[in-house]
Amino acid sequence: MHRPLAQQNIVVFGASSGIGRATALAAAARGARVMAAGRDTEALASLAAEAARPVETIVAEAADDASVRSVADHAVDQFGGIDTWAHVAGIAEYGRFGDIPPDEFRRVIDVAPAPTA
Repeated sequence: MHRPLAQQNIVVFGASSGIGRATALAAAARGARVMAAGRDTEALASLAAEAARPVETIVAEAADDASVRSVADHAVDQFGGIDTWAHVAGIAEYGRFGDIPPDEFRRVIDVAPAPTA
């Protein structure tokens, strides 16, 4: 049996924008306790300000296993457990398929951070 949304502790990873942001806002509006994780500090702050109820935020990188684990640990510490994990982190590359270098295409698939010079 699933608990009603209003009784759930939910982690939304990728909450800085797009579907992740909409998911975090909708879950908060329906009464869930939300831990919103993403890369963009400013976007997470604006999400917390816009939410219908308090939302915990944490800056994290989806391509880094230790960062993902720290989000889970933080949610357990703050909420006592996790009922739902919505992992909607992603990146996009725009261009014609044949024009996208293989390394960039792989980065999109792996949701890996851009290589540093």
